[in-house]
Amino acid sequence: TYAEAAQVSKKNCPFDSFYSVPINRFIAHATSSVLFLGLVVSHVFHPDNGCLVSIIFAYAISFMARDIAGVLQRKSKFDNFGFWNVYALVNDIFLLIGSTLKIMILYSNIGETVVVVEIESCMMGMAVSMTIMKLLYWCQLSQWLGPLAISIRRVHKDIVMVASVYLVYFGAFTLGIHFIMDLQPFDGTNNCTDAENRFSALGLLHSNDTVSAWKTTLWALFDPGHPDYLGCYKGFARTTALTLWGVYQVVNVVMLLNLLVALMTNTMALIEKDKDSNWKFKRTEIWLKFIDDTSLPAPFNIFY
Repeated sequence: TYAEAAQVSKKNCPFDSFYSVPINRFIAHATSSVLFLGLVVSHVFHPDNGCLVSIIFAYAISFMARDIAGVLQRKSKFDNFGFWNVYALVNDIFLLIGSTLKIMILYSNIGETVVVVEIESCMMGMAVSMTIMKLLYWCQLSQWLGPLAISIRRVHKDIVMVASVYLVYFGAFTLGIHFIMDLQPFDGTNNCTDAENRFSALGLLHSNDTVSAWKTTLWALFDPGHPDYLGCYKGFARTTALTLWGVYQVVNVVMLLNLLVALMTNTMALIEKDKDSNWKFKRTEIWLKFIDDTSLPAPFNIFY
């Protein structure tokens, strides 16, 4: 029959015989990933090379098709929310949007607007960063780097957890302080004598600049202090706002940052306690993908 003849022909094909071995499939996918990484890095130095952009676009489509197929094929929908699965989909979106816009910029008049160029640069910049950082995924196969890569992935959960609590404090203190400073007139003058108080006319003091208030409070997490953000005039309103600002600094520096360090230390200790088993489990999980998945590496998986 036709089916039997096709099966015999497939067995006699050297490529099918080679690609039926899982280790060979792994080598093919790893080689494809290394080539793609080289293309992305080359694009950074040659952003107007149409050939590079076209190949990256083909890769983007193939990656998206593969990851969407993986989502549909997974039996447990909970697995779709795994760290690297979500990471891959987000990277695919950035890559596809960025490469599409770049092709529009190079080959049509639609992409000549400043907005399109800015969006393309942002999308490709994010895609480049995420593609390079994806090397950590392959590092999990190494007995030396694997435990460290697993630890980095797991401490992200600690960061997200603490960041969720920080957002509550961030919104509460920003709105409270900005509301108080809204009551104070601002004439654009700076009466401070201290050279360090040059920021007194910025950020939270502006009654008509809410965006600056949010920015000032956010970046204060990485540069604590600066009571001069609240101005240099005397008054009960500034004293109240300054008290809230001080409590906000204590919450950030004394409580949240130390809590995050403690959580990450605990996570690292748990992984170190059973480091070898954690690494072997993750390595086996990656190997199983190449045992079950017989698709061709990108960008050839579009055709088969």
